[in-house]
Parts: sequence; C-alpha cells; structure tokens
Amino acid sequence: MFKPKNSAQDLEIKTAQYQINQTKIHEDPKKQLNPATYTVIKKEKRMRIFSSIFWGSIFFFSIIGILFNVFFHLESENKGIGFYILLSIPTIISFGFMTKSLIRVSGWKKAEASYRVSYSAGDSVSSSMFAEIYQSLVLKKLRMTWALIFFLTYFGLFNIIILSLKDQVIEVGTNFNNTEVANGFNIHFLIDFKKRFEITFGNVNVLLIVNAIVILSFVAIYVLILLYDKKRIQDILMNLGSTENQTAVKNAVELKRKSENKAWIRTYIVIFVLVVLIPFVLILFLIYKKFIRKKA
Repeated sequence: MFKPKNSAQDLEIKTAQYQINQTKIHEDPKKQLNPATYTVIKKEKRMRIFSSIFWGSIFFFSIIGILFNVFFHLESENKGIGFYILLSIPTIISFGFMTKSLIRVSGWKKAEASYRVSYSAGDSVSSSMFAEIYQSLVLKKLRMTWALIFFLTYFGLFNIIILSLKDQVIEVGTNFNNTEVANGFNIHFLIDFKKRFEITFGNVNVLLIVNAIVILSFVAIYVLILLYDKKRIQDILMNLGSTENQTAVKNAVELKRKSENKAWIRTYIVIFVLVVLIPFVLILFLIYKKFIRKKA
C-alpha cells in the first residue's frame, strides 16, 4: 500500500520554515527592538533611500534629455521648443521630490532614535512613528491616484489633440480684402499644424510613440507601488499595538482621507471645467458658425 513519505507534522514544519524564509526577518544589531519591528524599520529606511535614488535618476536623465535636445537641434531649423517644455516638467517635479526624499532620509534617523528610546522605556505604543507612517501611506495612495488621474486626463488630451491635428490645415475667420472689413475689424489666418508641430516637436510620430510609452510606464509604476505599499501597510498595522489602538488610528486616518478626497474632487471638477469644458464648448460653437474650419 502507498504511504506518504512526509507526515503532517513534517509538512507543517516545512511550511513554517518556508514562510519564515519568504518573510526576511532582520535582527536588531543593538538588541533593542524585536526582529519584526526592526525589519519594518529597516524596510522603511531602505524605501526612503530608494525614493531619493529614483527621483534623482529621473532628474539626471531629464537634464541629459535637455542637453541632448540642445545638441541635436543646434544647427537645425527645428529648435525642439516643445521638447524643452515637456522635459522641464519632469525636471522640476523630480528635483522637488528628490529634495523631499533626502530630507525624509535625514528625518527618519531622528524618528528611529526617538522610537528606540520609547521602546527601551517600555512605552513604544505612545510613539507616533508607525501611526504617522500608516497615515502617510494611506494619503500617498490617494494623492498618487489623483496625480495619475490628472496626468492621464491632460497628458492624454494633449496627445489626442496632437494626433488629431498633426496633418491638418485650419482656417480661422473670414477671408476678406482691404475694402471688406466689417465694422472696422476682421480676422483671418491659416494654421498649418503639420509645420507648426514639426518646428515645435520635430518628428511628431516619434513624439506620440514616446508619449505612449511614458503613459504605460506611469500606469505600470503606479500599480507596482500600490501592490508594494499594500504589504507595507499590513506590516505597519502590526506595530500599532492593540486592536483598539489600530482601529482608532485607522478611523482617524480615514477621516483625513475622506476630507482630502473631497478637496481633490472639487479641484478636479473646477480645473476641468475651466481648462477643458468651457474652451471645448467655445470651439464647437465657432466650428458650428464656420468661424473655424478645415482649409478647403
């Protein structure tokens, strides 16, 4: 008769060992903190260092992109002005986040030292370090989501507009001669978007492909960060003390999250109406009146 080689006890031991190996536990070299708590602190410290390196890399490559654009268009009629504008955005944003991350790395050392003092005194629950980390992760998720929504909305619209107009010649106003100026004022001009875009961006098709890659990359990074932060939140909750303390912290953070989310919704609606909806309705009206039309 067939008999299993491993008993249930053996399986339990191996499963437990596998789980321990999967969750890498680090011992505190100062022998002050328990391994689980020290592991979380070590991971958070690494995340702050990684964040500094990540934003520093984006800042560095953005500067390289600007310099490349300078030399590439140095003797060209196409000055690549549009690329300067596009590259300046990640340069400014990455510099701000890089500076913030470096400050957080410095601040984390002080927070860890303060927590060690509280832990050694047997009063680690009173330390606000883990509660602050939990709040920052929850609000980070909210802010990242809205940042992605704004990015997809306006960067997406930008690319849709470029794609729609890249081969178009648009006529604005009414053609007239010097003796046919209605009410002392008239306006008429042509916009050759193909030429305009080539002067501003160079090869428009390359621009659209690069922008599509950027959009997909941002979405992928967003998903990866959310998945990783979900695990971080679970680890942080385990260090908030009792169930009652965890519930109190979660409820307080949820109130802040809801309040900030409402502010984001109002901001998005106002900006969308002013920047997109009103101009779009106005352009539709001018097209309907044939004030704006394709060049025949």
